[in-house]
Amino acid sequence: MIYSFIKNIKILNSVQFDLIYFFSVTPRDWLLFLITKLYSKYRKIPIVYDYFISKFQTFYEDREIFSRKNKIFKVLKYAFLYCLDYFECLLSDSVILDTNTHIEYFNKKFKLKKKKFTKILVGAEPIFRVSNIADNHDREFKKFKVGFWGTYIPLHGIEYIIKAANLLKEERRITFSLLGRGQTYEKIIELAKSFNLENIEFLNMVPLHELPLFISGCDIGLGIFGKREKSSCVIPNKVFEAIQMKVPVITSNTPAIKELFTHMENIYLCQKSNHHSLANAILDLVNDQNLRNKISENAFQLYREKTCLHCIAKDLDIFFLDL
Repeated sequence: MIYSFIKNIKILNSVQFDLIYFFSVTPRDWLLFLITKLYSKYRKIPIVYDYFISKFQTFYEDREIFSRKNKIFKVLKYAFLYCLDYFECLLSDSVILDTNTHIEYFNKKFKLKKKKFTKILVGAEPIFRVSNIADNHDREFKKFKVGFWGTYIPLHGIEYIIKAANLLKEERRITFSLLGRGQTYEKIIELAKSFNLENIEFLNMVPLHELPLFISGCDIGLGIFGKREKSSCVIPNKVFEAIQMKVPVITSNTPAIKELFTHMENIYLCQKSNHHSLANAILDLVNDQNLRNKISENAFQLYREKTCLHCIAKDLDIFFLDL
């Protein structure tokens, strides 16, 4: 990426543009960002960083990708990721985040001024369309599929889904389908085996264009249930994907989710990191078709008014014009 940037510097210099839009979710791009920042200074144009995630919060606080025994490495990783978030945001002319709660986190954790940040919702790809919905969601006396899709990381709190499935294993009409792989996959499989669950299936990752087909077969979509702070700061893509396809969603009751959604109106909120609360939420939706329909319809209306691609593009347009 850096080589490509330098190689094409003459072409870039021949093009007139008003700002640089930078996006990265990996700490490895720190040097590319630094070069891009220097180039923005050279061209005398602002650089906007679509930050999406805090590297410190994601890779240190949430995923804890380090050896607990190696204290020196842990300290070094803490310092590197903290400084990375701080200086990348400080050196950017403006930073885009997805929720006000996320902005509050950056303000408190890194002592960065709130005026540096702008809230733009994440939304979802347009391939997640209501036309892909299967026609069996209102059918009575059928098995209900509770679906989760995504990576197995602490943020998602999949262990609480497994424990909820265990509480509901006598409910023969309810099945769980989990699609994905990731950091905590092995532990999740072991947990499911320890409960001897027969009401759950684990599916491999699929290409993005095949994901709507999986979602269309779900009667209920699951959001995030992790216990760490990151789960309180974000609204995950899967929530937007589900509401675009009129699938009712259950997720944790957090400050971020309540910026946009209302419990029992366009989403069902359960207690964070609580499998009993999650199991009760699933039962409530399974037993109440009217509530399922109400939540899915209201959420779809919210999508059309606030989170569709046109709405997000409009917010971006206003933001760029104000720079």
